[in-house]
Amino acid sequence: MTIPALHPSPRHRLVHLIALFLLIGGLAASAAPAVAGQTSSRDDDIASVTSALTELSRLEAAGDFQDVYDLMAPDARLLLPRSALVDWLNSGETPVAVDDPENVEITFDDWTWETTGDDYTDVATVIYAQEVALDGDEVTRDLERRF
Repeated sequence: MTIPALHPSPRHRLVHLIALFLLIGGLAASAAPAVAGQTSSRDDDIASVTSALTELSRLEAAGDFQDVYDLMAPDARLLLPRSALVDWLNSGETPVAVDDPENVEITFDDWTWETTGDDYTDVATVIYAQEVALDGDEVTRDLERRF
């Protein structure tokens, strides 16, 4: 049996990739660069990413989808018009956060965005569980985002 939540459509996959690449305003610019051997700097990076993820979740839960769009990476905004993201998030067809993320795991590594083939260095990959609204129901989903 196929569970729809585990096999998103190609359209959902593309938008999820774009949504995964959301950057909270100034996060990349303001986060201190990680320097080998300086644990406190990486701890600061982890704290910034955790804060950004929580803020993004709260914006989604509040229905502030215009603000969510404003926080997307510029590369993602070039591919997805504001109205498309806002309409999609309002449609009920995509998971929208209803609570803060839990069980957050953060790793840093280089990453290639398959949509464009662009390479990024020192990207935070965040894996977490979150209660989301999807098709009128609230469910807990395992999600992944990149900052």
